[in-house]
Amino acid sequence: MSWYSIIIIITLVYWTIGVILVGIDEDWACYWAMGLLYPILKIILYPIRAWMTYSQHKEWYEKRGISRLQYIFGKRANKKEQ
Repeated sequence: MSWYSIIIIITLVYWTIGVILVGIDEDWACYWAMGLLYPILKIILYPIRAWMTYSQHKEWYEKRGISRLQYIFGKRANKKEQ
């Protein structure tokens, strides 16, 4: 699957969701079109992003005594240790 195909699929999904939101509630469709749902989704999906980031650098965090749960709740290594 090429990058062009992925971009086309993402665009079609984005527009499909927009059309559905217009049918449900025009206010939400306006927020969707203006991109105001991004900050809301970023906050809601933070645990997933933190989980994935921890997984990518798991050994580094475990070496510094930071568990996955501590990382999700905001514990980070000191700058001096890095």
